[in-house]
Amino acid sequence: MKRVTDYLGRLGIIIADWDINEEFSPRTLTVDYTTWISYISRKKVPAGIEITNDEYWKPIGRISPDAAIDYNKFKAEMERQMHELDVLVETFLQSSGGTALTNEFGDSEYVGITQKSITKAVNSINEKLNSIIGVSTEGINMSVTPTTFTGEDGAQLNISFDSSNNITDYTSIKFYANGELIKEYEDIEQGSFTHIITERTVIKCVAVVLGETYTKEQVIDKVTMFYIGGGTQPSDVVKEECRKDITDTLEGSYNITVEDNDNIYIVMDTAYDGMFNRADMNGFAIPFTKSTVTIDDIQYIVYASDNKYNEGTYEIYINR
Repeated sequence: MKRVTDYLGRLGIIIADWDINEEFSPRTLTVDYTTWISYISRKKVPAGIEITNDEYWKPIGRISPDAAIDYNKFKAEMERQMHELDVLVETFLQSSGGTALTNEFGDSEYVGITQKSITKAVNSINEKLNSIIGVSTEGINMSVTPTTFTGEDGAQLNISFDSSNNITDYTSIKFYANGELIKEYEDIEQGSFTHIITERTVIKCVAVVLGETYTKEQVIDKVTMFYIGGGTQPSDVVKEECRKDITDTLEGSYNITVEDNDNIYIVMDTAYDGMFNRADMNGFAIPFTKSTVTIDDIQYIVYASDNKYNEGTYEIYINR
């Protein structure tokens, strides 16, 4: 015989013996035998969390000395009632002509019973439990790395998520890249996957928890990398301290350090050819000569100033 959870998803309260070395699911009822205070978990509780930690546990009452000795009897009675509820739902579904075999909450009917109606009832019960326990659903816990990338080869995104923000697992969770669905799950606590991108991408997550829909977005920018500085040859500026990262345009002000009799160089990947137009110093255009140079087996576009400069720090403004 299928249990109620086979039809309705994860629902209700779990009764368990307290053990600090165990982890507990959301809405677990237990008792601290040293004080005989009963607690219910607000969310998933990792092993090692004290029962007095109110971030995870809510005290709901103290068992009287007379009732305390009957705790195991109480636990057995609760399990018996849950079994009877299983039988009741099974009988009801069979007598109405069909059995809901999946958690696909669509409009398909089972002789007058829709999955949508069942879902609504489940959500209502869960909301009442949440109100009693004093917990709330906080939305989506999602991580996307990296948040920027360079070059034309693109990047592999590592996307992970879990339901630690919520009292229960995600009913459904979907991921989109620039509006296109790339991954979806149902009835899941946590997961991870990878996705390849080659352009600026907005990762959007849409999750349903206890009937509520939450969204979260993460922008992954494509970064243009170029070098600007002073030197006697282009390779002098192809180093970390001369590197600049921008997302869409080179335009802006840059401070560079120049040794005596240095040229000013702007060095960029050949893929970004055409992004540079002109550069000014003190309101006057700097004359540049363009060339292609190979440095450490990588081909670059190089703009070298026609003039040499005295030692000092200069502010260069690059126009688009």
